[in-house]
Order: sequence, then C-alpha cells, then structure tokens
Amino acid sequence: IGGDGFAAIAVSIETGALTELDSLDVNSNRVGDTGLIALGKAVANGVLCKLSKLYLGGNDISDDGVIAFAAAVGTGGGDVLPALYELWLSNNEIGDKGFAALCAMLKQGALTNLGDLRLQYNHLGDASCSSLVGLLKCGSALYNTWYLGLNDNAFTNEGLNVLETALAGAALPRLEFITASSPNSTAAAQQAVQNAFTNRPRPPRPTMG
Repeated sequence: IGGDGFAAIAVSIETGALTELDSLDVNSNRVGDTGLIALGKAVANGVLCKLSKLYLGGNDISDDGVIAFAAAVGTGGGDVLPALYELWLSNNEIGDKGFAALCAMLKQGALTNLGDLRLQYNHLGDASCSSLVGLLKCGSALYNTWYLGLNDNAFTNEGLNVLETALAGAALPRLEFITASSPNSTAAAQQAVQNAFTNRPRPPRPTMG
C-alpha cells in the first residue's frame, strides 16, 4: 500500500472511524517513514484504545519514522495505545537513534501493556545496548514484557558485555525470552547474555495463604 496509502488509513484512524480496531497488520507493505509518521499523528489523541497488535515489519522504516512516532506516542503517556501488547518492527532500517527514541518513549510511561517487542534484523549497535540498559533501570518500563527480540543486529562483544552486566541485576518479572545476536559478535558473548538472563534475580512467587 505504500506510505501514502497507509497515510490515508491513518487519516481514517485520526477521525475516529476505526475506534474498534484491535489488530493492524501491515507487514511488508512499504509503509516507510511517511506512513509511520502519519500513524503517530493519528493515534496521539488516544483514538485507538483497543489496538493490541501492531505489525510493521519489513516496511523500510528508518530512524526518522521511529523518532517521530515515539515522540507522538510518548507525549500522551499511558493514554495513547494503552492496550498495545505486540509491537513488531523487525526487518526495517532502524538504528541506534531510533531505538533510543523508543526507549525514551517507554521511560515516559507509554505502552505500559507492551508484552512483545520485536526489532530483529535492523541496524542496532552498541549504543542501543546502552539505551536498553538505561531502560532496564526504569522499574515500570518493560514490566509486562515477556518477549524482547533483538537478534541479527549490529552489536559487538563490547555492547553485549554491557547488556550482560545489566541483565544480571535486572528482575524483569515477566520476561521469558530475549534474543540478542549479531554477525559482529562472538557466540561466547551472545551466550553470556543468555546466561545472565537465565540466572538473573527473580521476585519470589507469592505464597498461597
């Protein structure tokens, strides 16, 4: 449908024509930055309260689109896309600046229901590991997240080592899977991240009274 076609859909969203929408799948539709920017503008007023799934994989989305979208969503805090549980942005052109914007948005209190965040096959580098570490230090962000997909990006061992250290001290009570790999890093560094995640401290299970 392309960016202009998706922008037309965004106009319908903004005018309140699709308030009952609970899933929006536009994977591999060349939405691009134009479409994502239009979507951010459309949802900023809180019209999509029921949307739980947003699939935007394989759409030539770059940092510019993500930065604008994150700014629009972040401004509304928890009132924008409050039900969103799955956000898929894999197979795009997103780099460190775009990922930093996403992290900043989440730290602002946006998308608190987010359970599944996927950014595989992008261009996230070591700076993104640092952004993620900052996000992990924010107790409310990623609280409900069970899946975090970051494999096949551009991390080096240095970035993964930083992430490993942070994961070792992060509770992340609901997180069940994290994938973080790159052709630029070794298998040992990738496994160390998984080990730190597996052995991380977990809150005690509530006892039955």
